[in-house]
Amino acid sequence: MIFVLVGSGLAAAELEISSGPGRMGPLSWDQVDIFYRPELAAEAGSWRLMASGVTGPDAVILGSIEFECSSGRMRPAGPECDAGRMRWIDGPLLADMEADFRLAAGERAYLFELVSGPVQGQVRWPVNGEGIAVDLRVEALPLADVYGEVFDQAGLRDVAGELSGSINYSGHGLRGQLQLIDTAFDSPGGEMAGFAIEAESTFELEFKDGQTAFRIELEQSAGEMLFGQVYLPPVSEPLALTLQGQSSGDGRWQIDHLEFEDPGAISLVGGMVLDAGEAGWSLVHAHADSLKLQFPLAWERWLDGPLAAKGLADIETTGLVEAAGRIDNGEIDLEARLEGFHLDDPQERFSIDRANADVVIRDDYSSLVLEWEALSLYGLPSGASSLRMAGDGTRISLAEPLRMPLLDGALVIERMLWEHADVEERELLLDARIEPLDLAELTGLLGFPEFGGVLSGTFPGVRYVDEVLSFTGGIDVQAFSGRIEMTDLAVERPFGTLPALAAQVEFHRLDLAELTSAFNFGHMEGEMSGWMRDLRLLDWQPVAMDARIFTHDDARRRRISQRAVENLSNLGGAGGALITGTVLRVFDEFPYRRAGLACRLSNNICHIDGVALHESGGFYIVQGRSLPRLDIIGHRRLVDWPQLMRQLAAMMEE
Repeated sequence: MIFVLVGSGLAAAELEISSGPGRMGPLSWDQVDIFYRPELAAEAGSWRLMASGVTGPDAVILGSIEFECSSGRMRPAGPECDAGRMRWIDGPLLADMEADFRLAAGERAYLFELVSGPVQGQVRWPVNGEGIAVDLRVEALPLADVYGEVFDQAGLRDVAGELSGSINYSGHGLRGQLQLIDTAFDSPGGEMAGFAIEAESTFELEFKDGQTAFRIELEQSAGEMLFGQVYLPPVSEPLALTLQGQSSGDGRWQIDHLEFEDPGAISLVGGMVLDAGEAGWSLVHAHADSLKLQFPLAWERWLDGPLAAKGLADIETTGLVEAAGRIDNGEIDLEARLEGFHLDDPQERFSIDRANADVVIRDDYSSLVLEWEALSLYGLPSGASSLRMAGDGTRISLAEPLRMPLLDGALVIERMLWEHADVEERELLLDARIEPLDLAELTGLLGFPEFGGVLSGTFPGVRYVDEVLSFTGGIDVQAFSGRIEMTDLAVERPFGTLPALAAQVEFHRLDLAELTSAFNFGHMEGEMSGWMRDLRLLDWQPVAMDARIFTHDDARRRRISQRAVENLSNLGGAGGALITGTVLRVFDEFPYRRAGLACRLSNNICHIDGVALHESGGFYIVQGRSLPRLDIIGHRRLVDWPQLMRQLAAMMEE
């Protein structure tokens, strides 16, 4: 609508215009209202313009804008203003901003100036609507005033701090320099967070032929950040990132030059190509002309967090990794060198010292040469050795058997195959054996009671996939002049949090004299067999099993000491053996016919049984023979498992 009131001359003129959707040059709007009332001087007057749903060049939504001029005039070229107040509502960056402005209209362009507030500068808008030029300065703009959708799209909330810098825009490009001051942020799920961040960014964008060439430099000088499982503590030297490349309208981003520097930790020079599709970003190409990881800082800043989630926290490292390579549509060409590497687990599960390695991975060939001076797994030390593997693009296997010296014997891996054709089904297969080891030295090293005899065994068909180590061929160990057979053995998370073990265990004619000599429990002679079926350990502690051990009637010599009698009586709830205390004091050892004990463990309760029922309703733990005849009868069927373990430990210490 248009209203025109004319009085004496033009002094009383008043103009009001309301319009629906419209367009002028690169701008369009949903609604616009213009009001003009000149003062009596007919030269200076007031006017107001309100526009909602404004859209700028390249379909950038500019929100709603209100201009109110207290000292202005209408020229043939357009409105002017010497003193005005602007309010910008729901802009692309700021939710709400107020500032003083000036506006000058010339024959060729409008010159709009912001003269107060956190954003100052000028916009030059040619009359023909093309070639807009923007020159703005930002002074300590509170980030809380930035439009929330900007942070929502980045997955952030609760953003605090200040923004300063400058922005220059023309029809051909955008450049600027911005600083984040004392910035903090968080994400709704807590996956991302930052505190006390000081950072500076410079950027240049050039628009040409439907493409945008860009160069972005970012430097963080202070603050700490969390991205998923990666926690970056405050930096001692600035962390720097440079990106240079171009993007196109079809969603492809080509980064010709990528340079990242975290001093003392990571140095990377390379590039990549990304495609944006309906399913998200996909990596088309990546290359690293130079990649360097320096330990321990690279581990502490970039690897400790993700690996701690897998139970590998606080690992101590030193050494250097240098690599170069590329990925093209999933095909890899990589060469890497590891020098002077040392790794130590504070939980003493593993360590490696003074290791060097060369790695080559290509689409049709891969190789690994790894040499070390010392290696330890769960307290078992191995001397110097080397691992050599080679293969094609889908699998890599041992080029020669790997022999790792262990005490007076060795662990020998005769076959090792790593298949990696499918990321979701990568697996490691190996066959191994233990050359005879002295059990006394081995158990002493591990801090166990000292066993006599020799340990040897074979480990065919070992498989590792999805953090599960399975011994599909079983384990056969020669020990205590007998044999221990383990089948269906699997270890979940062997180096992670709460490792779990499941197995079926069979004992075949173990020498009791050798076995009991290792414990301060008492002496027994004879041969023992038995089993632990459906055995399950959690964090290496038994939580379930159906176990039974028993002696053989055909063993040549079967005798039990007085101390063993007393301990078996207490463990089995017998409350004493069926023989007089005087006789027990007279004789040190007793012959027996057979002995045995069973425990079915469930919910921390051990359901106990013996080798036969007794007429009293109890059960035989030891059934005597000859004179002096001794029987140990148990009566307690249910025993608290943790209490039983404490009781057994106390017996060992007496």
